[in-house]
Amino acid sequence: MRRQARLARQLDKPRPKKRRLRDEAAAKTLKRNREGVPNSYKLNKTNVTAGGLNSPIKAMKRMSHGSRPSNA
Repeated sequence: MRRQARLARQLDKPRPKKRRLRDEAAAKTLKRNREGVPNSYKLNKTNVTAGGLNSPIKAMKRMSHGSRPSNA
């Protein structure tokens, strides 16, 4: 019974301001990208391809860090 009373009190409380701001930010982002979001579903394209290309480049940079140029 206590638990139900506590849950009822929580439901009666207004939503926290932080959550409202987060929801408003999400709505603003969707509004800004209103053309891109449906197109991404329709075309089934994401930015994974760019990430896949950048990953090996970053790996080569990490491996070559600290090595000297061959003409030195």
